[in-house]
Amino acid sequence: MSRIIHTEIHPFGPVKMAGKAIRTQALSPDIRTLWDECLESGLINRLRASATIALDEATGMMVDYDDRGFTYIVGLCAKDYSYLPNDIHTHAIPACTVLRCQIEGPQETIYADAYHISLKIAKELGYQLDERNHFYAEVYTQERFMKSIEENNGKIILDTLIPVRKI
Repeated sequence: MSRIIHTEIHPFGPVKMAGKAIRTQALSPDIRTLWDECLESGLINRLRASATIALDEATGMMVDYDDRGFTYIVGLCAKDYSYLPNDIHTHAIPACTVLRCQIEGPQETIYADAYHISLKIAKELGYQLDERNHFYAEVYTQERFMKSIEENNGKIILDTLIPVRKI
């Protein structure tokens, strides 16, 4: 079972989520394929070299939800004024308040659990999802995610971001 190990609420943005994007559905194998393509092509390092970075951790962000799925972007959050090459997909995130959760759980289930855990924690803290700025981001930190992968104990630590507002 996945569990919260840390939460914080803070201002975020405005930023541009910058990277490579696909239209997909939750837990689709297309997401893993996109990550593999982006890591093999050096996309993250290319973004670091060409943009002013706001959040310097590899990020997967879900935006533009509809009844058929969402757009999934692999990349980095860049400052909203950053110049980015034409072949880079961007999605503007306005200034908002976010809940950042650090969630620990089994690699097999954490991706399915993390969004719902984040929403539950937001409610417990007196917040709700800010539908006007709806996105969901998984932030793959060196400090927590990569370290937990290297420890190879069956659990990983995943950071999530969701926009929230006071209830």
